[in-house]
Parts: sequence; C-alpha cells; structure tokens
Amino acid sequence: MTLDHELEGEVCSVAISPDGQLIATGSSDHVVRTWDVAKAELAVPPQRGHLGGIRAIAFSPDSTHLTSGSEDKTLRLWKVRTVSETVSGWMRQKVVQFLGFVWTAEKTGLAVCSLAYSLDGSLIAVGYSGGVIQVIHASTGLQMRSFTADRDGNDLKSLIFPSKEQLIWVTSGQNILGVDITKQSVVLTAAGHTATVNMLAHSTDGRFIVSCADDATIRVWDAKTAKPYGHALRDHNGPVVSVRVSQDGRSLFSVGSDGTARAWDFAQVTSPENQHRQSFLARLKTNDYQEGWIVDSSPSKRRLIWVPAQYRNCIEISHESRVVTAHWKRAALTCKHDDLYYGENWVKCWHGSK
Repeated sequence: MTLDHELEGEVCSVAISPDGQLIATGSSDHVVRTWDVAKAELAVPPQRGHLGGIRAIAFSPDSTHLTSGSEDKTLRLWKVRTVSETVSGWMRQKVVQFLGFVWTAEKTGLAVCSLAYSLDGSLIAVGYSGGVIQVIHASTGLQMRSFTADRDGNDLKSLIFPSKEQLIWVTSGQNILGVDITKQSVVLTAAGHTATVNMLAHSTDGRFIVSCADDATIRVWDAKTAKPYGHALRDHNGPVVSVRVSQDGRSLFSVGSDGTARAWDFAQVTSPENQHRQSFLARLKTNDYQEGWIVDSSPSKRRLIWVPAQYRNCIEISHESRVVTAHWKRAALTCKHDDLYYGENWVKCWHGSK
C-alpha cells in the first residue's frame, strides 16, 4: 500500500492507531495528515496549526486522540471521532472526523523529539532536545513533571512508555535509559550498541524493549533488568532506522538505510530457550574444515579463513556472523573480520606509499 499526497517537504513521523484503522503522519511542512488504512486515502483534510516540522506523533491507546509534537516547541492534542453512517440504506462504513485540537501543552522552550502514551492513556511522556522529559496529563495538557533525564544533553530521539509502572525508556546516544518518573532519575541502563540508537519499541505485554541503531543491529532487552535477551539481530547492511512490534506480538519489523525492510519472528526471538543463548552459534570440529579452511555455505564452498591445527577444535562461530573466537590453553582470541578481504578484493589490503 502506498499513501500518496502532495507534500512540500518530507515525512518526519508516522503512527498507526491501535485499532488499525488509521495512519497519521507528521511532516516538515508543519501539517498532520490522517489516512484511512482500508481506502489508502486521506480520512480528513490535512490539519494545520504547527509552525514547525512535526517530529513526533502518537495515537492514544483507545484510538480517540492524536498527539503531535513539533520543532515549534509545542505539543497539540487532536480529538478523533470514528462514527458509522448508513450508505444506500443498507451498507455501513466508518467515517473519521477531526474535532479540532483540544489543547496546546505548556511550553518548555525546547523542540519536541519524541512522545508516547502510558498504557491507560492518562499520561503522555514527551522527549525534548537537550535530554529533557516532560510528563503531562492527557486530559488537560497540564504538566505533571519536567526534568532532565540525559545529563549529557542528548536529544531524546525515541521514547516509549511500555508498562503500568512509572518507567519510561529513552535513547541516549549509544545507550538506552530506564527513567523512573516518580524519582525523576535514571534507574536502569541498557548498554550494548556501538553506535547511536535510533528508535525504541516494546512488546505489547511490556516485557521486552527493542532497539535499533547505526551499528546495523537490532537488540532485544528484558524490560525489568535492562539485560540483553538473546543475541543481536543482524541482517541489514547499514544503520537500522526504525523498528515496530506487531499488535499480536508475533512479528518484529525493521527498516534500514540500505533501502530494505525486514520481518522477524518475534515470538521465536523472545522464546525462553533464547534467553540464555550464548554468543556463539556452534563450535567447529575438525571434520567441519576443508584442509584446515573455514568455508562459506555456498555450493562452491568458498574458502574464507585457514585455521592452524591446534585451534581447530576450539573455534566458535558467532551469531553476529562477523566474529570468530578461538579458546585455547585458557586464553581467548577474538577475530572480527569486518575488514576481511579475499578473492579479487585482496588488493584493498595494500596501503603502499608513493
């Protein structure tokens, strides 16, 4: 499905209503657009009011409200009403109506980067530039709390509110912070990415946090402990910019800067047998080699790495597929072959001087 409408800029944010009927987009042309999923067309005329690009947008859990956050340093709540009307005396269809914006939240003087509703829809957490979090009452827009969560001043690019507990998860450079809004402090830190984290998502039951980053990986975390769950997921050839978990909790979707989208079996990724999965896929045995060479899985069995005889019973192949670890005489040698060249590319190893 392609949603096509003339824009004077780029789409900055996207949200899908929990009931699956609507998709909302926020754009750099300062406009909120809401689309009918079934018809693949605008459900209502574009909504205007912001004076800057709309970097964050989210539906309430009951799909009756839409909140938008902008670079103009404002947050707006729009009421959405879906009604049924009779057509031709017998057929009924859904009609979406925008009833105008309800309030503009108290200004913080900072650009809005991210926002999320609490599970019961009573609170909205907003992430701002400079690492500031604001928690507001969804019914009135009045501020409940405002404090600095990221002491390094990183923009809070992504934010989720996954459980009934007073815990918000935000991105902070390469890390993910679990922030207790009652204590107004960071209580958990999930560390493992080696480049900037771009987006967070969570499972529908709130047990798992999912992150994607510029290091081309997707990682799953235990929401109670902030510890990694299983191994990193690698299939994109570049930064991963977006992740989403399906409403039924069975699938995980990712989009990469390599121009591809991936679907993962999230039920399998988060299965109990994956919880304590080690960092290696298999330990190679002597008969797994061809004349001492590790070969790839192609029909031609291309030779990749030659291993000395004393190491051939102690090689582990990583899930990350880029790491080979040798354990020998109580020592561990790890070889990351990100920069490995072979075949016709071997000339790239030469750095001769003039």
